[in-house]
Amino acid sequence: MAEKKVLHNGRELLESCTIGLNENQSGEMGGNVALYPTVVVMLGERCKAYTKFIKDTLDDNWNNSGFLQYVSIEKSGDDWSCARLTDVDKKRTIQWDGVEGKPAEVVSKAIVEMLEEDDKIFRDKSRIKMEFVMDAVEEDGGAYYDLYVGLKNGLHSEDLKTFFLMLDQKPEDNKNEKTARMLHYVVENRTKPGVDGGTTYLLSNYLDNGSILGENKIWQNYRLLADIILLGGTRANADESGYVTNLYNGVKTASYALVPKPTDEIAAVALQALMREMHEQEKERYSKELTDKEVRERLGMKVTGGFALAEEIFKEKIMRHLPSPEELRYLPFRSEKELREMQRAERISDKMADDCTMGVWPLVQQEKYVDVAERFLENEEELDMLRKRIQELLYSAFSLFEVRMMMPRRDLIRAMLREELNSEGESVRVDYTEKLHKKAVYECRKCFYEKTKQILSEEFDRMLDDTKRYGELYARCEREVQQGRIMTEDNDVSIERTYTNEVKLYVNNKQKINAGDSAFPEVFNPRLEQEGLLEAIQNAFMKMIGEEIYRYDFERELDFRMNNMTDVNRQIYVTQELQKALEGSIRLKDQSMNNLGMKISCFYMINKSADYARQLANQEGHGRDFMLFNLNRTDCIEQIEIYNITQAEKLHLSQQGGIEDENQGP
Repeated sequence: MAEKKVLHNGRELLESCTIGLNENQSGEMGGNVALYPTVVVMLGERCKAYTKFIKDTLDDNWNNSGFLQYVSIEKSGDDWSCARLTDVDKKRTIQWDGVEGKPAEVVSKAIVEMLEEDDKIFRDKSRIKMEFVMDAVEEDGGAYYDLYVGLKNGLHSEDLKTFFLMLDQKPEDNKNEKTARMLHYVVENRTKPGVDGGTTYLLSNYLDNGSILGENKIWQNYRLLADIILLGGTRANADESGYVTNLYNGVKTASYALVPKPTDEIAAVALQALMREMHEQEKERYSKELTDKEVRERLGMKVTGGFALAEEIFKEKIMRHLPSPEELRYLPFRSEKELREMQRAERISDKMADDCTMGVWPLVQQEKYVDVAERFLENEEELDMLRKRIQELLYSAFSLFEVRMMMPRRDLIRAMLREELNSEGESVRVDYTEKLHKKAVYECRKCFYEKTKQILSEEFDRMLDDTKRYGELYARCEREVQQGRIMTEDNDVSIERTYTNEVKLYVNNKQKINAGDSAFPEVFNPRLEQEGLLEAIQNAFMKMIGEEIYRYDFERELDFRMNNMTDVNRQIYVTQELQKALEGSIRLKDQSMNNLGMKISCFYMINKSADYARQLANQEGHGRDFMLFNLNRTDCIEQIEIYNITQAEKLHLSQQGGIEDENQGP
């Protein structure tokens, strides 16, 4: 999973859980490897942010992707700055490190490093694939394109250079005008004498059907360009001339259909259901209101004012510092007669002890007993320890929902917690030293208990306040997750029904396994602040998606959700979904496209183990009208059609007038 980041709200929680479920999808370690040394060059700052979607796609499908090279080149005034992607072999990692040198030197060094690798890594080192990516609205677009044209590998090996121009036809900030000017510059300069323009792909955010790829969907264009890199650079396809010939030379664009397992929507449904079911089932488990007797028992308190935790700490920290009864024999007494009377007394009063010892006893009791407790309570470290022990007791004694039901009785319970410690009485038969010692210990204990119960009362109030705050926090988090979920009329009722039910069963099973205890104590902890709560919910979600159903491949998930549809019905469904996604998806909106564009290739990218792949392989036209690419990913099917633009100089980009399409995240 990607490195955890601190979450700040429910929307970020939903995003993180969606990413987690996507990364949890099963993939196969297929035999796909890059045939040629390949360097991906990101020109300018704008496209650099989308490197992840290119790298992830190549990582998913090429076993030797860790040996590829990624270079970033940015222009600032008259100077160029370069960076290289470090730790390329680490999946899902994007970390750029600045490097010294001119762009040509940096790119050449990256290529040399690949050529130095063992021959087993890249089978064909006679060609170098150089993939350049640039956003058309870069301020120095012309300079970047000139750099692309002039860059050679410098080793006399053949270059397979491709320039991916990411067109932005949105009208804000004159992006569409900047894009049109950049397109004109590329078309005008690529065919000049002595210029090797290589292959140029035009991939726009304004589609042929009028839809616009918004920020939540523009990643598809970067995955598409990575797919094109895969199609033309995979070793297994080297003998398929159609893969190479039709992908290279001239100016091209593409249509693209991605029919994925609905992982994003599953994540949204499952997260919402998990938060709802955890809360409702925990609330139901602790629906009984506690009596005063039960509250006392949970805290280890007696009606006499006894308090087990206080007594434990008293014996551990204070009792051992008190005098023994024997030491009291050295007290001064006014007369033997008064001493015998005190010995016979059923209860020694303060006045009797004071008179008999000529005023010494009150001083001894205060200094040797009560002051010991007071000095302990004045020690900040000891007081902090005491408070923490009380906090631990309170939060472990009651569930969040039990505390919530105590709120209407707050004052009554608080008064009960502050009840004074009763004296246990004295025995006539014991020695006077035992009586005096017991009397003094009681006063010392009473002093300690009074402060301890004051802290207990304060922490009880804090626990109730925390519980109220937690309830508001949890409810806000649920609202934010709901607001972050992208709702469209295309939401599949079957996803909502299926995964809501699965989550309910999962939580119910957790409740049974943890009978008598909270099934989600790390979530329902009223002491959690917002970031801690979000992390706890995220952890609960990640544990849940460890269940096998969340790792089903595309076809198995469809069967599971649609109650085992027949092979024929599944194939019809997939074909219809692909056709629906492909229609009008050409990555270029141009007034003359119908006259200038010609479809020259069709590719299906699908894991070869899928039933649909086997059906396509046996279908008439395979190898002629379309080709199959074995995708390592098992959670989607992709279809790409390549269009050759025969007269690029006549392109006239349409002005944006569609509706932004934000319905699907990566």
